[in-house]
Amino acid sequence: MRRIATVAVAAVLLTTACESTTTGTPDQGAITTTVLALEGRGGGNKTIATISDSPVHVDAFAGWKAAADTDADDELPGAQPDTSYVVVTGSTGCRSPEGIAVHRDGADLTVDWVGGTEAPECAAGFYPVAHFAVESSAVAGVRRVNGVEPVAADGPATQSAFVPLGPIDTHDILPVSFADTEAMYQQLAARDAEYLDLVRTVLDRTFPRGTQAYAFVLSGCTEERSVLLISEEKMTAKLVGGDKDTACDAPMAFFVSFELPDRFRPENAVLTND
Repeated sequence: MRRIATVAVAAVLLTTACESTTTGTPDQGAITTTVLALEGRGGGNKTIATISDSPVHVDAFAGWKAAADTDADDELPGAQPDTSYVVVTGSTGCRSPEGIAVHRDGADLTVDWVGGTEAPECAAGFYPVAHFAVESSAVAGVRRVNGVEPVAADGPATQSAFVPLGPIDTHDILPVSFADTEAMYQQLAARDAEYLDLVRTVLDRTFPRGTQAYAFVLSGCTEERSVLLISEEKMTAKLVGGDKDTACDAPMAFFVSFELPDRFRPENAVLTND
């Protein structure tokens, strides 16, 4: 299958859990939801939320708090018509909740953490994460989720390029910042990668002050985009999307790049393919 090179912004992101349907109470303007993932303990130190028209990859979303490395599921469910997807984190002290209740009041969506028992003590408190599906009409016009404005579903990084390179070997091509790209380009040229002119155009770009760019070469098949996963220890890229049921005759290589404001890169995080 021949892929067409593009330079565009990335898309979406999340975790796994069994599906369940929950509601709030009628006097609260309850909204029926289908829970796709609930991580009761979570981590981090802030409330963040997103509303997306596609299922969310929670590890990429968690980059807003540099707390990737949950048990995210690469096999995200397909987006359903007239459906929106919400991810929210929050603080529950030392209680690990077992469910959620959702209601709306005007432009405000509230997600309450339901159930669970209070632990006698906990080191830093729990910040559970919930990912749920809801009818799009129920969240149309929502401006705040648990009091915060929604952020981008794929975290603070923006995918700036996604270029198919053909069926080349990728095993020893390391990720780089845009301050040091020549070695990567020469490796791709030596392997007769496709769309090298576009790769060069991307690598020669300049970026606003306070922003860094990073490039990865990944192996995949039918994927259509990528996300940057950010944790306190590392930053790595992952291919997502595409048709998982399509037979792959040979692995394909992809050049992907991201722009990231400096303030969102943890001080000790290293670039890696792992």
